[in-house]
Amino acid sequence: RMGRSTFRYHASRLNDESIERLKLETHLLGACKRRELRLLYQPLVRRSDGKVCGAEALLRWQPSGLPRIGPDRFLPIAEETGLIVEFGEWVIEEACSQLARWHAQGLGHLRMSVNLSVRELAAPGLVDWVGRCIERHGLERHDLRIELSERVLMEKPLRNAGPLEGLRRLGVDLSIGEFGLGDSSLSDLRHLPVDEIKIDRAFTAGLPQAHADLAIVRAIVVLAQSLGIRVVAEGIEHPEQLRAVQNLGIDEFQGYLLGHPMQADEFGTLAHIYELNPPPLGTSLAID
Repeated sequence: RMGRSTFRYHASRLNDESIERLKLETHLLGACKRRELRLLYQPLVRRSDGKVCGAEALLRWQPSGLPRIGPDRFLPIAEETGLIVEFGEWVIEEACSQLARWHAQGLGHLRMSVNLSVRELAAPGLVDWVGRCIERHGLERHDLRIELSERVLMEKPLRNAGPLEGLRRLGVDLSIGEFGLGDSSLSDLRHLPVDEIKIDRAFTAGLPQAHADLAIVRAIVVLAQSLGIRVVAEGIEHPEQLRAVQNLGIDEFQGYLLGHPMQADEFGTLAHIYELNPPPLGTSLAID
């Protein structure tokens, strides 16, 4: 792993890590069939009216007979082994199905965000699969947002160009997550086929006291909105942060202050409450 012309002494810790990884990989192989995967949904709140406007679908794994495994542990393994493609298809199908149920409950304004990795983006038939899921559940094309990290877009720009254009022609929204952490510059926004950027929590965590971060976020917002790109602020955990990003004119917000990742029925209840009684600007938007 460290490259050629190197050497390492044996360490029992490395053996333990290999055994643990093999166990996780073995359990992951049948996770879909055993119905061990589930989705949690984190709210996105719109600045203009304080209402819940969408959800980000987050994949979780509860293996049978084992403690719950965090996504930071199982997702890299799924990516390396190729299982992420199977998981991605399940996520898109489940997320579209849940969104259709929310629409039937009177929450027709909600949209769904789904994350894709490099491997999923390059999988053959991705665009057709997404299109079939949308049609099967009676959704509009713009009801679905496909979120890609900035690193994904910049890592293989030529290889990814075909799927990205295919998704755009399909009519789904494309979002850049973790914006600001990758190798792109603000000028790259002119050439990326995206509808939305999500400013990473690394730039919002210190607001409003961190003046340098405040200046960076303000510049991103001005440029993105001048290009017609929607801006979302991630990692909103305190009322002071919320007021700061509201004052900057950011379109949508996401973070623990607004709602933790939650079960579908809990999310539906929260969205109905926001719809009937949106809280005032600058206050905590989450219910007790």
